[in-house]
Amino acid sequence: MLAGLNRQQFLDHFEEYKTAVEKDPTNVKARLLLAAAYKYKNMPKEVEAQYVEVLKLAPNYQNYNHVSIYYLDHGEYQKPWKPMVKL
Repeated sequence: MLAGLNRQQFLDHFEEYKTAVEKDPTNVKARLLLAAAYKYKNMPKEVEAQYVEVLKLAPNYQNYNHVSIYYLDHGEYQKPWKPMVKL
């Protein structure tokens, strides 16, 4: 879903992603795209917030993978496993 887009494309469409999430907060694809755009805007708290919402909406392997990679990339080695304990 996110493959094939480059940094500039995410930044160019930032407002679109943000508007899509505002219109439909349950839109997981829009939230993932917005998280990626926030990443390229160097806004880590906003990235995390989007991933947390994605996991609430669609707690599947792919989404846990996204959030786990995010936490590991930011040196938060224990955080990725906290949601898994609930399973």
